[in-house]
Formats: sequence, structure tokens, C-alpha cells
Amino acid sequence: MIRTFLTIMALLLSFNIFAQTTTYRWTDPATGMTVFSDHPPPPGMKDVKEDARAFSSEPVMPYATRRAAEMHPVTLVTSKNCEVCCVRGRALLKKRAIPYSDKAIETQEEYEATKKELGTEVSIPTLRVGRQSISGFNEASWNSLLDLAGYPNNAARITPPAE
Repeated sequence: MIRTFLTIMALLLSFNIFAQTTTYRWTDPATGMTVFSDHPPPPGMKDVKEDARAFSSEPVMPYATRRAAEMHPVTLVTSKNCEVCCVRGRALLKKRAIPYSDKAIETQEEYEATKKELGTEVSIPTLRVGRQSISGFNEASWNSLLDLAGYPNNAARITPPAE
């Protein structure tokens, strides 16, 4: 009896190891809201995006972080002259395991384009989260903006893939 129970448990656990986690994303036509779910969308939904991740040794970004990143992408605006504040800013983003793109301004044309994009003078570093931005590094302000965008504050550390 115990042997049968252990055999069944071992089989169930082995099936779980190879399970896939799939996240679906679509726009609800009635509300216009983007819906994220681990269940397939109702029939007839358009623009369905599917993100299937099989069990692997690669770390998977937490759902809340993925959702926040899709809705409010993070960009760190830097320059080659920025040392201390940019290092602190990157460290904060890495500590919170937040995916971000690093935009280095090197020319006057890039500065002007970024100024136009942000709608204000550019100060280095600038953190852009979705449509909001903060010039200069201030840990409390950056954390507040990231919190408001839905990024988890205690996100699990994610090891970036080897380059």
C-alpha cells in the first residue's frame, strides 16, 4: 500500500517537473483593457499573445515584473561622463531585478532627441518608467515611481543569461 502510494507520488512529481507555464495576453474588446492570464482567452479574442516557458535552468521573471515591464517599460538615460549616480541607479534596478534598457547620450543630436521625447531638459541620470520620468538619482523617488508602476519591491534576484 505504501509502495503504491510512493510510486504514484513519484509519477505526479515527475510530471510537474516538465510542466509548462504559459501566460496569455489579449485585449478585452468590451473594456479595452489588456488581460493577462494563465488560462487561454475566450474564443474570438484578437491579438492574443502567448508566452510559454518550459521548465529549464533559465530563471523566469516573476509575473508581476513581466506585467509591469510590458505596461511601463524602464529606460535609464545615461552618458559616458556619469559615474557615481549612474552606478547607483543601475545597482538599484539590479537589486530590484527590474529589466531596463540603458540609453547612453553621446552626441548633441541624441541629447536634443531625448529632450524632445521627455518634453523637458535632460539631466543625467534620468529614469523613465512608462511615460513618467525623474531626473537625477534619488533612491526614494526612483523606488516610489517603480512601486507606482507595479514593479515588485522584493523581486527575486534574476541572474541574467550568460553573454
